[in-house]
Amino acid sequence: MYTIPIVVIVLFFMFSHGENGPSSQNISAENVVLQQVSFDDHEPQQVWVEEVSSRDAQAIFGYITATYRKIPTDEAEAISSALIDSAQELKVDPLFIAALMSRESSFNKMAVSSTGAKGLGQIKDFNYPSLGITDPFDIIQNTRGTMSYIKRMLGRWESESAQASLALASYFKGYGAVSRANKQVDLKTKKYVEDILATYDKLKDYKASL
Repeated sequence: MYTIPIVVIVLFFMFSHGENGPSSQNISAENVVLQQVSFDDHEPQQVWVEEVSSRDAQAIFGYITATYRKIPTDEAEAISSALIDSAQELKVDPLFIAALMSRESSFNKMAVSSTGAKGLGQIKDFNYPSLGITDPFDIIQNTRGTMSYIKRMLGRWESESAQASLALASYFKGYGAVSRANKQVDLKTKKYVEDILATYDKLKDYKASL
C-alpha cells in the first residue's frame, strides 16, 4: 500500500471551504424540471494518467484534512493511499476520483444515501458484483469500485470532447438516461458535474504548488 507523510500543507484549501466541506447552492425545482442543457461549453479534461506520485497523495490528503476536519487523520491517509493504489492499476487520475468522492460522500466511508447508495463513492447494491465489492464500507473496495465504474463511463464517452463531464453525468444519472437524452442533462446534473470539476481544479492547483 502507498503511504504518505502525515505532515502536509493544508491551508491551500481552507480559504474556500468550511469544516463540513463545500457548500452547495440551491437550484429551483422549476428550472431543474424544465431546462435541459449540454456540456458543449466544457473544456476537455485529461483524466487518464500513466504514473502517480507522492504529490498526488499529498494533494488528496491535504484536501481531505483541510476541508473535512471531522474525518480522522488515519482514514484520510487510508483513502489517499487507496486512491493512489487504484490509480496505479486503472490509470485514472486519483485527483479526479477524489473530487468525485468529495461531492458524493464528503469522504465519509460510512455514508448511506436516502436511495441506499453506500460508501465513499455512493455505489448502489446492484453494481457490487460487477465491481468486486462485498463490503461497500471498506475503503479499498469502495475506492477501487468507484474508480472502476467511472472508468467504465469514460470508456463509453471516449469519442466525446466532453468525455469527463459526460462520464460524471452518467455516474449521477445513469449512462442510459444521458445517452437517451442525446447528451442533454438537467441543471441539477450539470451543477453536480461542475462542482466536481471545480474541486478537481483545486486539487490540481494544489498538487502543482507542492
